[in-house]
Amino acid sequence: MIYNYAFTALITLIAAAVFAVGAWQIQNWRFDAKEKQRIEAQLEQRRTDEKAASAASTAFEKDRSNNENRTRTVYVKVDKIIDRPVYRSVCVDADGLRLLNGAIGRTDDAGEPGSPLPGPAAGG
Repeated sequence: MIYNYAFTALITLIAAAVFAVGAWQIQNWRFDAKEKQRIEAQLEQRRTDEKAASAASTAFEKDRSNNENRTRTVYVKVDKIIDRPVYRSVCVDADGLRLLNGAIGRTDDAGEPGSPLPGPAAGG
């Protein structure tokens, strides 16, 4: 009779172990399914981000090429706006020559002070 209880207990333990292993395996399958869904969602997000980055890069390159064309156009316009002749043999124009003559005509020396320092005050 004790053998019957021991045998029943052993069968129960084996059944519990098999049930636990089965439950563990089912949990692994569920986890793997969720992990697979997470990875697929992550890959889809990465593809979306790459498409957005590609579109942004394409738009940036198009804008950059348009800006380069505008810059070239501005340079052409600047070359056409210049109307003063380039000085060839004369380095100073009439206004500059007047300023130089005025500086030469001065009598005060920049290295000498214009007036002496005041002395001590009288009666203080």
